Amino acid sequence: MIRTQGAFLLSAVREGGATRWVRLVSEAGAPCVVRHGIAGTVEGAGRAGASSTDEEVGDGAVRIALRRGESALITAEGDRPDLRIAPVAPNEEAPRWGLPAA
Repeated sequence: MIRTQGAFLLSAVREGGATRWVRLVSEAGAPCVVRHGIAGTVEGAGRAGASSTDEEVGDGAVRIALRRGESALITAEGDRPDLRIAPVAPNEEAPRWGLPAA
């Protein structure tokens, strides 16, 4: 889970080199535009609160309006993926980041 600009918590799962689902939690209450990387038509599910709306904005992105504490799950239309989060094997070597090796 990562914290994004605008006070959102974002988590996602990739399987077979493709994004399977994206979950957003709003900590402040504001609209968010997410470029999700999910092929085809997407749907949002599991939102708490009737005011939440989503809208395709093109280029593989969706705009979601969430109130503080609300969440949204973005999946491919009709897909019901496993929502467990697990490590992903790297595609290639990458430079180290963070604290230096001890």
